[in-house]
Amino acid sequence: GKPYKQWQEEIKPILQKKGWWGEIEAINPKTKEIKNIYVGSVRLKNIFDTNMRVAYNRGRYQNQMDSLGEYFYYSAIMDSDTRPGHRKLHGTILRKDHPFWDENYTPNGWRCRCKIRVYTLAELKARGLTPSNIAPPSIAEKDWAYNPGKKDNIKEIYKDKVNNSKGPISKAIKHGSFI
Repeated sequence: GKPYKQWQEEIKPILQKKGWWGEIEAINPKTKEIKNIYVGSVRLKNIFDTNMRVAYNRGRYQNQMDSLGEYFYYSAIMDSDTRPGHRKLHGTILRKDHPFWDENYTPNGWRCRCKIRVYTLAELKARGLTPSNIAPPSIAEKDWAYNPGKKDNIKEIYKDKVNNSKGPISKAIKHGSFI
């Protein structure tokens, strides 16, 4: 519940102390290649935004499931930053209990700005929209192929990334001394 600036001011000294600030070595989980990455303000903002989006969508999913609406509508932002896969899903309408949403409820990747809207059949008809029974192919990126309303996967993602990195931060987390 803290604003970004406050969180950044509190977390930055901890990350610096633990060796997880500036240029660090990390292991690419796919290739096992050691690479240098830079952990700074941009990466920190991405982490914060990601956690906020996941938390928001977790709560949103629960509210939508409790609503009278029977259908989910996939809504992409549809600007020049929208990924092709997310653009293809724009306008997808399926029952909210359709298995498709187990992998494609938002967010579907880092910096995903898509949203899921919930509608009743009457609301869809009033908008001239028709639901489908056939789901499109999944577009969720590997680490994002889950529904945040059903599973809290973000801790597993970060743990996996830390376990595949080198240096003091991974040792600190593995030994339970990290935040």
